[in-house]
Amino acid sequence: MLVTFSAGAGCRDEYKFYGVPLNPMVSAPAGALTRGDGASFTIGAQRGKASLVFFGYTNCPDICPTTLADWTQVKTALDTDAAKVNFVFVTIDPENDTPAVMKSYVANFDTAFVGLSGTQAEIDSIATAFGVSAFPDGTLESGHIAMAHPSRVYLVDPEGRIRFVYPPGLKPEEIAEDVRHVL
Repeated sequence: MLVTFSAGAGCRDEYKFYGVPLNPMVSAPAGALTRGDGASFTIGAQRGKASLVFFGYTNCPDICPTTLADWTQVKTALDTDAAKVNFVFVTIDPENDTPAVMKSYVANFDTAFVGLSGTQAEIDSIATAFGVSAFPDGTLESGHIAMAHPSRVYLVDPEGRIRFVYPPGLKPEEIAEDVRHVL
């Protein structure tokens, strides 16, 4: 019997993710928040779909709108795979960001994006599970309270695990490539 091997046959380079891996991975929280239509949404219960999750507020003058604008490019880069991804924006300012306000705000970027609000205790519980903290930090020119918050995006895989953290500055195409590899 003659056996031959082709150089590189059966070998594939392992994909190198752009996101910072969460090690150990933890399950996304099971607590529910409220969508703009009044329905409950639980990040940790989205089995079968990946979720990009960001914590911010609608009066944010810079990083929040930039992140959501980047997500529109991520969604475009994902093409048909975008249907397998939730884009979830969680407010850290529920006093001003009601479910209706969140729905209207995310619709400015994409009507499929999910804007979530809830009570301060509900949001604090979800944020803590992601390692997120936020606090008032002065006043904006608009008169609204400025909130200090992280600018990281989290990727929850289809099994409901918080898998990667994305610092600002990554290209939307890089995030989309990572998402495609966890689907």
